[in-house]
Amino acid sequence: MQVTVVGSGATGARAARALRRLLPTAQLAIVDRHRAKAERVAEQLGAGVQVRAALADGPPPDAVVLCVPAGLHEALAIEALHADAHVVSVTDSIPDVNALFNLAPEAERRHRSLVIGAGFSPGLSCLLVRHAADRFDELEEVAVSKSGTGGPDCARQHHRALVAQNWEWRDGQWVRRRGSSGRRLAWFPDLIGPLDCYRAGLPEPFLLQRSFPTVRRLTARMAATRRDRLTGWLPMLRPPHADGGPGGLLVEAWGRRDGVPEVLVYGAADNPAAVAGSMAAVAVSGLGGGWFPAAGAFGFSACRDTVAVLTILRELGVEVSTFEGAA
Repeated sequence: MQVTVVGSGATGARAARALRRLLPTAQLAIVDRHRAKAERVAEQLGAGVQVRAALADGPPPDAVVLCVPAGLHEALAIEALHADAHVVSVTDSIPDVNALFNLAPEAERRHRSLVIGAGFSPGLSCLLVRHAADRFDELEEVAVSKSGTGGPDCARQHHRALVAQNWEWRDGQWVRRRGSSGRRLAWFPDLIGPLDCYRAGLPEPFLLQRSFPTVRRLTARMAATRRDRLTGWLPMLRPPHADGGPGGLLVEAWGRRDGVPEVLVYGAADNPAAVAGSMAAVAVSGLGGGWFPAAGAFGFSACRDTVAVLTILRELGVEVSTFEGAA
């Protein structure tokens, strides 16, 4: 199997490492216009990893992982599909997500899978919603909260998303809300703790609504400080860090089982770039294995075996917590 990772930043490098671990016999290539950076990653991975300047260089890949800034995913996905490759995108941008879903007919025609939002949020968040939904007879409401960022491009996207228009799914229709509004306290796992979260331009509702069209409400928020909310309308005042450090994820799902209302709460505290790399690698390793649809465009909320995926993620070091008790 020939797998190409486009981008060798914080997420791309971790995706390549996770792929090396999950698919040790696969032929791995890294594409980056900054060749020196890609060569450093390839050197860390050991012999046999190829470095290329463009996706079209070298033999056609079987799968392509897109770890590039927002706005570049659609064009690269089209190029990969035209090369008859499966595509895994880690984007967390609403325009990217919508553009990639528009490629579903092309992916189906070519009998290829296009996995959208295979990251920390979305990605792990959508997987946990599916895991909760499989335990309900009926899923009624979902609230996702996130904190933290991956590499510099992720930090810039996070900065823009805080003040972008927020979309919520309510009772069968989309409702537009102002970004950085709707303060809500979210209790992330202990490494992160409680943080104030606000509405933001996050893609989870769009991904989840396609998998759960009858759900009553879908909301998504991100953690922010008062300074973040005041400066979110301005360009970033300082360059972002090479790695955003630890982040948190909280998924709250309400539903019914045997007619009785129940709530399930899952959380994770980890490095967002590391989790995104693991999610992308798991998506590639699961292609053709029955975990996902055989063709078309979908997110991790379309996963058919969440237990198997969570087991592999745990082997890669991604831990998920379950809230138990009363509040």
